[in-house]
Amino acid sequence: MAEFSYKSPVVLKSRTRKKSAHIYSNLGSISFSKLLILVFLILLCKTQDGFVKVEGRNFTLNGERYTYLGANYWAGMNLGAPMNGNYARLTSDLDLLQSNGVRNLRIMGSTQGPDYKPHRITPSLEYECGRYNEDTWEGLDLFLYEMHKRNMKAVIPLNNYWGWSGGFDQVIEWFFGENQNDTEIFYFRDKITKHYDEFIHLIVNRKNTAYLRYEGRTVYYKDDPTIMSWQLANEPRSINCKEWASWISGRSQLLKYLDSNHIVSIGTEGTITTCQKSGNEVPTIDYITVHAWAQNWGWYTPSSREGFEQGVKKVQEYISENIKENLNISKPIVMEEFGLARDGLSFDPKATVNIRDDFYQAVFDEVLKRTQEGIMAGVNFWAFGGKGRPRENGGLMWEPGDDFIGDPPHEPQGWYSVYDTDHSTLELIKQYAQKFEGIQ
Repeated sequence: MAEFSYKSPVVLKSRTRKKSAHIYSNLGSISFSKLLILVFLILLCKTQDGFVKVEGRNFTLNGERYTYLGANYWAGMNLGAPMNGNYARLTSDLDLLQSNGVRNLRIMGSTQGPDYKPHRITPSLEYECGRYNEDTWEGLDLFLYEMHKRNMKAVIPLNNYWGWSGGFDQVIEWFFGENQNDTEIFYFRDKITKHYDEFIHLIVNRKNTAYLRYEGRTVYYKDDPTIMSWQLANEPRSINCKEWASWISGRSQLLKYLDSNHIVSIGTEGTITTCQKSGNEVPTIDYITVHAWAQNWGWYTPSSREGFEQGVKKVQEYISENIKENLNISKPIVMEEFGLARDGLSFDPKATVNIRDDFYQAVFDEVLKRTQEGIMAGVNFWAFGGKGRPRENGGLMWEPGDDFIGDPPHEPQGWYSVYDTDHSTLELIKQYAQKFEGIQ
């Protein structure tokens, strides 16, 4: 049962009913051919609304199949912040992504404080429980507006299983204190669910200040075609499958009740985690996500070429496993996270990326093939660092004042980032972005 109440239907006043009756009574005077044209124009307007939709295993956009090669670019909200951001860096990064064919970005839509805690994104959006930093909000506004100008689409996770953005553990701490050691609390405590649902209301109904400032028009997030989808969280996990599916159902139903324009996903890593299928089967979840981490999961250590083919094979098998597991669900499948270190496991931005390029190509080829077969729908690499650079050639953890790059604050900086000077990687991305866009 849903955890919210639908409003009762509004009864039209008699004056409205009479007006409607007058309209219908005049339809008889319209010729059949004109009526067909009218119906066609209505359907055409509905089709050309700019929102990504789901039809079976495919995404569609304006009546055509929508497939893509995109990037993870989680720092855009902070870079766009008017007071604490870096607008020049943001626009430069977006221009570079656009010039290389990247039209889809998976970003962050929620970060938690307190900002003095180490190894997390700061300034945060929610700096205290239920209290929000307007500068960071406006950073997200501007980020989405700049994406809109470049005809890009955003996938927006609404929270994070991991602590590098505050995430689940921080919310649990706000309500139940530190050292709970049980992330499952996030799904099964009414206080936390209420807090999460309140944020859904807040972000879906957010009025984008950048559209108002630069174009003089009011655009709510729920009405912005720049947003492709809402994602319940980044890489959520659970071992209580029935209860977890109930939480997913409640949250995704609420999103769809408040926002009929956008599709919804969970944000899970795939079959490597428990319960992922029970979540994917929820009817109000529109598509399935897969993440693959060859080095993190011990499939390949890219210090040399040794073991490279085996690492690629493991990723290919993992993709096949996820396709097989979810094939009867008949929803689009996206490979939305994968990455690899620079050659020699170096964190130096000047280090070569020959092995990584070959790995990217192998993953792109596999997803492209599956997308051409109609089984998958897109891919996002992890992650774009653009003009940002790590401190002292990398390897150190992020600290306030350092550049935001593709690596989250809790990981050695420079591990998986793709920089604006990684020309061979960017050229590869551009080539494959064109191939993905050409799929019908």
